[in-house]
Amino acid sequence: MQPPETSNCEQDQDEMLFPKLVEKGEVDDLGSANCASVKYERSSSSSSISSSCSTSSTPKEVTLEDCATVYFAGYLAKKCIDKYKCNGCGQLLISQDQLNEKNQLLIVKKMYDNKLVTSVGLRSPSAVLVDIVEHSLKIISKCLRFKPERSGLGLYIYSRISKLISVQFPEFSLEVGECSAHRQYLLQLLIRTKIFKWCKWQSTQHVKETAHAKLRILKNQ
Repeated sequence: MQPPETSNCEQDQDEMLFPKLVEKGEVDDLGSANCASVKYERSSSSSSISSSCSTSSTPKEVTLEDCATVYFAGYLAKKCIDKYKCNGCGQLLISQDQLNEKNQLLIVKKMYDNKLVTSVGLRSPSAVLVDIVEHSLKIISKCLRFKPERSGLGLYIYSRISKLISVQFPEFSLEVGECSAHRQYLLQLLIRTKIFKWCKWQSTQHVKETAHAKLRILKNQ
């Protein structure tokens, strides 16, 4: 290796390895190739993720509220059929499916024991009745939350639910058909039961608050 003239180093027999200079075009091509590979990997991974997400559909979880709604719908159907002994109501309100769905748990078994229930009083309500009960309970809860002191609250709730039924569930008409009076009875029973349950719960809460208030007064004496 030949040292520079300005240095005081001696000449030796070593060979210097000079790095190969890479042209600018080669650098650009290399960078674009790397970026393309990264993009391809990202796109392939994202496509695999999207495909896996699209193929795997998460089933809806059944909550206790869903079970209670189905149970209440079955109760209303049973009361209506027992009262009128109507085959038309039975076909509309009752489903012929077996009680093997998760949301029918409260119909099949209300007690937490190991005994197998072979006979139950309630049967599987139809999908139409379950939808009507679910929408009706939402309307009633909203009215009780914001307008509990309204005069004629029951009639007001009945009119709102009947309008909903006429638009979304024409087969459950409250005005037309041989069983219209039976369906009116079912809706009135639904409203009365829900309002009674709400009033009972409010009364229980008031008693608890009154007892706590008296207890605080006694503690401060």
